[in-house]
Amino acid sequence: MFWLYNPIVINISTRGSSDSLLPLLPVLFALLGVLSYTSSSLQPPTLSNYAVLLLAGFFHGLSVHGKIYPVIYSLSYALHLGCSTGRGQYSRSLLRPLKSPSDLLKYLLNLMTTVLRPPVLVFVLSSLISFSALTYISYAMEGEAYLTHGILYHSSRLDHRHNYSIHWYYIYLSRYVAESGLPSFSPPSIPLSTSVSLLTFLPQSIIAFLCSIKLSPGRLPLSLFLTTLSFVCLNKVYTAQYFLWYLPLALLSSPYLKGGTWIVRPLAFFLLSVVAWLLTAGGLEHLGYAWHLQLHFMGLLHMAANV
Repeated sequence: MFWLYNPIVINISTRGSSDSLLPLLPVLFALLGVLSYTSSSLQPPTLSNYAVLLLAGFFHGLSVHGKIYPVIYSLSYALHLGCSTGRGQYSRSLLRPLKSPSDLLKYLLNLMTTVLRPPVLVFVLSSLISFSALTYISYAMEGEAYLTHGILYHSSRLDHRHNYSIHWYYIYLSRYVAESGLPSFSPPSIPLSTSVSLLTFLPQSIIAFLCSIKLSPGRLPLSLFLTTLSFVCLNKVYTAQYFLWYLPLALLSSPYLKGGTWIVRPLAFFLLSVVAWLLTAGGLEHLGYAWHLQLHFMGLLHMAANV
């Protein structure tokens, strides 16, 4: 009901966006399959357990093929499966603090052993086959157009409008500089899209890795939620449909958070920041006010609301 009658979902769906279906179907089906495996599998797992895992891997590959971004969940899935000891129990060896340099080597070896366990390999293999098969079929049907618009486009995409990203102002100024022939902010040999991608990739990767390590063994939905939220907030492009990437996971994360009313205050702050951003963006784009810097501050406010 939350999803069916959600005004954000309804509004974005009327624009022809498929984002209201992608998080609700393959992403959640993959999550359900992985959780089902780890909560019920015996040691050693049975064939039916592996069948569930193969199906979960298929949906994960499908989701990555559809939107690319679910690839950030791969490490969380791998660690959750690798740390599972059956019946909803998990090894906590990856959560132990590092007290000396020698502990780091042991930790890395333990991490490698964890992600190379049979359940992880089955899930990864199923995901790769699913993704590769669907991608090959799409390429066979559409050719280079599919690769350009379906995959490579995401690495070069830069939106200087309708973009909640904290990097919006830099993108806007850089586009103006490039069009006016002024000296660029980035080296001439590096395209603007590449420089912005490098700027955002490092913090996104670090946070995704930390969320996976700290949360995925026993709190997989929360790990996926925080990974998605941080990825979206730090991304170079952050439009309204990206809200739908993490809203379903926020609900699934509720059992891992204290208090039943925890979401009221953050949600109010989130909605307030969205309204403030929209009003400022409307003044800039529709009324012609020079509110570029104000819109940048609204983006920072929205970032704070998400944090």
